[in-house]
Amino acid sequence: MWSGSYTGNVVDAAAILRKRVAPDVETCVRYINAIIPELDNQLPFIRTSNVFDTRYVYEKLRDSIVEAQHSCCDIVNIISEEDAMYYIDPIETLHDKTLTLLSLFREKVEDFNFLVKIVVSSQINDLNLLTTGLYTCFTVFTPQKQIDILQNNKEDLQKSFNLTLTTYDSIF
Repeated sequence: MWSGSYTGNVVDAAAILRKRVAPDVETCVRYINAIIPELDNQLPFIRTSNVFDTRYVYEKLRDSIVEAQHSCCDIVNIISEEDAMYYIDPIETLHDKTLTLLSLFREKVEDFNFLVKIVVSSQINDLNLLTTGLYTCFTVFTPQKQIDILQNNKEDLQKSFNLTLTTYDSIF
């Protein structure tokens, strides 16, 4: 009867089965994941129409997007399909959270006074530029097999940004 431990063999097998993600992709994903809570932090201020207090919170969101863009744009070669699938999940979350934020901005437009609408419109324009830059960066290193996912997300976001900006532009 064998009384040894299987722990070492299980760990070795797990290491073999799990391919290590490229360090630059891992860093990119870490920065993408840092954007998500910053998007969430915007929501309470918008829901309460307390947009002037979002300036500091928005700057943190902006900084996290800029950092992600710098990190992800450092990837200049097409990555493996496995690495691409690793970063597609957080991008999907980022996409969904951004759509939620834009929808809330549209819902609350009538609750904001004229000055707040100017601030919000400026933030939406800025967020649009930053998001477009980030998605453009992603397309540089994404394998062709996953590029459609990114393109669909980018187009979906652009439609939502356009709708939101049109909503705010119509008040001026």
